[in-house]
Amino acid sequence: MIHKESERVPNDIAIERLRQFHHLSAIIDEKWLQTQLKKCVEKYSLITGWLTTPEEEWKAFFHPLVNALDQALDVLKGKVSPNTWKKITHKIRAASDRAETKGTLAEISMAVFLTKHGIQFEMEKQLDPCSKKDVDFSITYEGEEIHIEMQWLSESKRSRVPSDIALEFSPFETQIDFPYEKRRIRNKIKDKCPKFTQEDITLVALDCTEVPELGGKYPSAVYDALRDIFHKKESLDDTSTQIRSLVDGVIWFKLDINNALCPQKRGYISNPHRDNQSLSNWLDLWGQES
Repeated sequence: MIHKESERVPNDIAIERLRQFHHLSAIIDEKWLQTQLKKCVEKYSLITGWLTTPEEEWKAFFHPLVNALDQALDVLKGKVSPNTWKKITHKIRAASDRAETKGTLAEISMAVFLTKHGIQFEMEKQLDPCSKKDVDFSITYEGEEIHIEMQWLSESKRSRVPSDIALEFSPFETQIDFPYEKRRIRNKIKDKCPKFTQEDITLVALDCTEVPELGGKYPSAVYDALRDIFHKKESLDDTSTQIRSLVDGVIWFKLDINNALCPQKRGYISNPHRDNQSLSNWLDLWGQES
């Protein structure tokens, strides 16, 4: 929700809020924020929007969220390579829209997880020399190189209907068919395929923080969509065939604002046609589904 300018707190309060966060304010300083505040509300960056929300909402939700981001930066600073730290800070300072910033938060979440487990990683590595695209993360685990591509799932108007259904039936292990959401999830993963080659071990990580009903622990739109791709015996369409031939597995998670944005696993499905033991062992680090 984008608040009207009249509902925003004064600029000096927003600046004072920023000062509370040691690591974040070193990246987006007061000068950066003042430049943002000169724009119309609709053009605010996502973080500027958080810092200017009404007091009640700030205390209830956005302060904990910004605090979690600050803690995440504390985890990463001095522990990742200078080049990786430069990429992360650039993403935070960039004049990006809200969707891009939420994608950045998902990437920071993965970086925190890898750092906490002592796993070195590289960001924005190009796998296919014929493609200008790169993958979000590359790690080495048990002697194997694993590539991870992040995807943030936004809420859609049509996802609110299954959301209501899921809330009604959540006490039961009810399998709900969400045809539209399944197609949307499948297409999101397909968009990542041009970055991969068949020789690579690849994982797509879906951030379901804003749409938990699509990636819950019970059979969900995410699980159903991927089961249709990875386990269906009937003939597949071109999109599903491409995903099956290039993606080793998909994990879905939500951001934990009580743990420096560290990702909480909600579920995982492997591709039996490309099953890799090193990837499976690495995923064991994520523990059980929440």
